[in-house]
Amino acid sequence: MSQEKALICGRNSEQAIDGVYRDLVITSADSASGKMEGHLNSFGPETEKLKGSMHDMWFHYDVPSESSTVKFKVGAAQFMLKADDRTFSRLYGEVTFEDGSVEACAFKKPFP
Repeated sequence: MSQEKALICGRNSEQAIDGVYRDLVITSADSASGKMEGHLNSFGPETEKLKGSMHDMWFHYDVPSESSTVKFKVGAAQFMLKADDRTFSRLYGEVTFEDGSVEACAFKKPFP
């Protein structure tokens, strides 16, 4: 199983998501299948909209460009994120909550 090493690390949220700052930690990213594993940490109380563990975690390269798409769920909330290059230094996009509301979100590596 070949890992996408640039994707495996922790990233800090650039803004609060559902009122709480969070860390996105990707612990495994299989470059052949696109399957990922990881977790989302909260720097505050759990919120109803983002309650539960991460699941349905996937990424894929947007060929022929250098960008990539990263998607995952936390409970019923769906994250759809983009990376502009294969360093995966910044993942940005939006989260759609179960009630249909949408919030912009971004996660950045704490160091390049």
